[in-house]
Amino acid sequence: MSLIDSVKKLRNKIKKLDVLTRCELIYLAMDKLFFRFSDFGRIVSKPEQIYVDKVPNIYTAIPEEWVIAAANGEQPLRISVNPVKNPRDVYCVKKAELLQEIRKKTTLPFEQLKVYEPKVTMLDLIPYVERVHIDIDTNELTLEEKVKLCEFITEIFDKYFGKTPLIYLTGRGIGVQVFVDKPKPSFYRKILGGLIHIIYSESIHVFKKVFLKNLNRLFIDIDASSITVTPFIHCRVPFTINEKVKELVVLIQNNEIVKDFDNLYVEEIKTQYIKMIDVVDVVKKLREMFNIDTFENVKKVESTTKTELGTEKIVLSRYALEKKKVIEFMEKIVKTGVPDCLQRLIIHVVIPTMIHYMGIGKYVVIPDELLGFSIESAIDKFSTEVVNAYYEIKKKCMEFIMNSMKNFNHKMIDESWLSSQIKTQLRHKYSGRWLWKNCEDVKKQDPQCYDVLKEIGICRET
Repeated sequence: MSLIDSVKKLRNKIKKLDVLTRCELIYLAMDKLFFRFSDFGRIVSKPEQIYVDKVPNIYTAIPEEWVIAAANGEQPLRISVNPVKNPRDVYCVKKAELLQEIRKKTTLPFEQLKVYEPKVTMLDLIPYVERVHIDIDTNELTLEEKVKLCEFITEIFDKYFGKTPLIYLTGRGIGVQVFVDKPKPSFYRKILGGLIHIIYSESIHVFKKVFLKNLNRLFIDIDASSITVTPFIHCRVPFTINEKVKELVVLIQNNEIVKDFDNLYVEEIKTQYIKMIDVVDVVKKLREMFNIDTFENVKKVESTTKTELGTEKIVLSRYALEKKKVIEFMEKIVKTGVPDCLQRLIIHVVIPTMIHYMGIGKYVVIPDELLGFSIESAIDKFSTEVVNAYYEIKKKCMEFIMNSMKNFNHKMIDESWLSSQIKTQLRHKYSGRWLWKNCEDVKKQDPQCYDVLKEIGICRET
């Protein structure tokens, strides 16, 4: 039986199982694929996040209603690709270290000291990189093309490393996971860049032959998802149903469906054998190779027909159409202004739309130290790209604030708050869980904010 037939058969078989059996498979997948590989816990999200420690019984640690919703395709269920320390433990250690330092430098009675809570970053929480995850997220490929892509990527890793990756058919696309020899989290981007570089350099000619109609879209999707990832990335849990396309998440290894998790090939790749390149450099090179200057120029001719006037009809890709609508939604809110919920709309609409859909600051790498500087002094220590992106986003936010003050007598927003929000989102590149793309998203995430937009005519009941 071919791999394609096996995938179809498994999906049909799982759909026929009762919900409790499907939940059992999901719990088993989390336990065998993630928790057994390290002494640390994981972050599980729906998209609300909880920390699940390394416990004997994860059935009691992960809410059953989350798993049932994922089994029915109602909500996503994701788990952190890499192990995570308990945030409470990390926080306590850092606070203890801080108190020790203060004791050395002061003669005040200890009880009188005011101790500021230390900030815990993502890199503090991750002990090491256990695996690297490459997400190829596209709806443009058929199941047959996705399976061919899985087989081809397996050949690439066998050729270069003699190792076998774990490949997820996620419904919308595929995810590739590779175990590595536990380097520091700070190396993650370079390892990822090296692996993407290998896949691209090996696959360009094959993609041109096999996936010609989807070539640019496929490369753009990897480009967009890869640039923003950190070792803190989450992936879908196998045997859950992708709520967007209603397809079962299937795990493949050695071109076969994984059914027995105890017999997985867990083979670490020595990072010394990977040409470690920063993922930003890889993306820049690929954008030059495919002549993609900005996302404004990304169009795909899905159908070309002659009209009565003899002109060609160009149909934009699904991404380009979505992008156009998201930007129009943001611009409408900015020009109108709002009487209430201004700060929420800045956080969830204006800033993330400008970063993720207008590409402003999307490919800027901002080090941790930036948060310790004013944006004005950052120009001396960091690239002008950082500062230019910051001011362009701030300009749009200020336009929104001024229109809200003018049209609805809204009070002024604290500029220090606005600056911190822009810098934080530029640094972390928060993705879909932050962005409200349309009225439907606003209604789902914040009914109060939706009522405000409905009252001023931006949103309408459907």
